[in-house]
Amino acid sequence: MDLGPALPLWAFPWPWAALLSLLWMALAYALALDAVRVYADLFQSAFDLDRWSLYEAVCWEKPSQSGWAEIVLGERLSEFLWRGMSEAPVRYRE
Repeated sequence: MDLGPALPLWAFPWPWAALLSLLWMALAYALALDAVRVYADLFQSAFDLDRWSLYEAVCWEKPSQSGWAEIVLGERLSEFLWRGMSEAPVRYRE
């Protein structure tokens, strides 16, 4: 394939364009990671503050005590919300 006179026009600046695009991608990736870290912190704190509201909204039984009982019940609720499945029949609170 003969590119003729067009070859010098794009072949000469190509290394600079490639370097510039790689630097831009690295900068964009770093900025995106910073934004994701902030969002993850905010999401986690919102969940920690409002998890009891989630139990109330879906009429699910709240854990009676913190610790492992809360973790197990939270995992069951997550399984139910994500997949619609639960180990035992679901008893909604009235």
